[in-house]
Amino acid sequence: MNRSNHHPWLIELETCPSTNIWAMKRFDEIAHGDCIWTLSQTQGRGQAGRSWFSDAGVLTASFVIELTEDALGPTMSLCTGLAVAHCAEDLTAAELVHIKWPNDCFANGRKLAGILCEGKRHNDTFKMIVGIGLNVNPQWEKAPADSHFNGRPPISLSELGMQNDISLVDVLDKLRGYLLESVGLINSGRWQALLPDLRKRDCLIDQHICIDQDDQQQVGIGAGIDDHGSLLLRLPDGGYTTCSSSFNLRVMDVIHD
Repeated sequence: MNRSNHHPWLIELETCPSTNIWAMKRFDEIAHGDCIWTLSQTQGRGQAGRSWFSDAGVLTASFVIELTEDALGPTMSLCTGLAVAHCAEDLTAAELVHIKWPNDCFANGRKLAGILCEGKRHNDTFKMIVGIGLNVNPQWEKAPADSHFNGRPPISLSELGMQNDISLVDVLDKLRGYLLESVGLINSGRWQALLPDLRKRDCLIDQHICIDQDDQQQVGIGAGIDDHGSLLLRLPDGGYTTCSSSFNLRVMDVIHD
């Protein structure tokens, strides 16, 4: 395990299939706040088993987080998205990075980052592996067609105006700082203090959404994020329902700028 001399929390791998999988296999060797990073992730994964494009210009890393048990559900993905949003806004000219509930970040209507949270109980704590794929300066000509969302290509930090002298380690350090701040609020039972910021970034507001659940479909309009971090859906009859899993959700409209 190769830890950085300047950043003891950083574990740099020459290559690996997936930083999340690598971390999940080494729970005894990694601790809260550690970051596993590689420039060559060969089998990157997204939600629902999808692949994730990972050339050298895509930052692929996994952060190790210890959580209280009541901090599970979509909360961690949303708070990670907020950390990515603040990091991107600090490093670029982006005015507002939006969050597509619960695990994607968008800028100018195009996908900037994806998040994959996986965890399990370990001794007396619940360890979460927070995987982040953030487009920094990719070679889009190598990207597969399914990297587009609703017909629009992804976007990167470089396209948003990030300066060339900012290193990937600088990006990781800033991401980690925001992420640990959010986790502190989650573990102290105060994560709802982040809800106003999350809600103003919600790019599913007023979007047509389809939820596939129990062999049935519900179609409605995105109506925000509730106090528990679930997605609110306004139904055609005027009622509301909630969605707590992104695996059964389809956005039917193009994400607005």
